Amino acid sequence: MQINYYQGMICLPQEIRKRDGRIVDFDATKIAKAIFKAFVATKSHNGERADEIAGQVVEILDKRITGIPGVEDVQDAVEEVLIKKVMPELPEHTFFTGKRERRLEKPKNSLV
Repeated sequence: MQINYYQGMICLPQEIRKRDGRIVDFDATKIAKAIFKAFVATKSHNGERADEIAGQVVEILDKRITGIPGVEDVQDAVEEVLIKKVMPELPEHTFFTGKRERRLEKPKNSLV
């Protein structure tokens, strides 16, 4: 996969905050790979548009997030692109119910 068409006026994040708080290098190809895998797993599409959708996700991040985006920010942007723009006919839970539920659970190393 190659994501290279959103480099002009859009500023790619350099880093991303993981759910455990670590800051790591941002890699837009990971977004495209996750979208591709979701399409293939659900047999809803063959994944050909994964790079294009990842580019739209990066555009949303560039417009809305100042500073270091979190994994949740990326997930929210992916959901927005898929549900509202690409595949509005699919129920929201098709791709994300499990991940959303895990995201709402408290971290294993939490003191609370």
